Amino acid sequence: MKEYIFDPLFYGLRLRDEPQYCHLKAYGETYRSIKRVAKKLGKDYVHIDMNLLPISSDVYRVCPELKELTATELYTRYVEDYLRVTEANCISVDNYPYHLTPYGGRFFEGYYSNFQILKRVCDKYNAKMIFTLATFEMEAPDEGGLAGYRRVVNVNEMMLQMNSALG
Repeated sequence: MKEYIFDPLFYGLRLRDEPQYCHLKAYGETYRSIKRVAKKLGKDYVHIDMNLLPISSDVYRVCPELKELTATELYTRYVEDYLRVTEANCISVDNYPYHLTPYGGRFFEGYYSNFQILKRVCDKYNAKMIFTLATFEMEAPDEGGLAGYRRVVNVNEMMLQMNSALG
């Protein structure tokens, strides 16, 4: 980091996109190590981004031992454990509120629940929440249920995402 840490355009590092629950301990060690090195180099603050998973059944697949928890309990535990293990003071997330997804309609399963859980956990741990607005073309299921074609996200979906984050 010493090559660019004092460059006025340097803000932080992207450590991991959607770290898996079972790997939080390793990510925490890496996160704290980067902060320690930055401080040793004379930089008191470096933003380290680990964009957290949205509520998703993917966590059950990765950590089947947690299947007894509801999706809301599991996500709350994931976010709380992330803050405890990493000792971070902020949570960075994104989520896509699209009606048609290859994940079976994440919009209805967890989109607004994510906001509520993140707000509660951030308040509990006095952490800052960073919500990234992002979009990409989505694969939509074909008649056989497979992701067979792409569709471009429309303006209404992007406005819904922006207004939800602002709300």
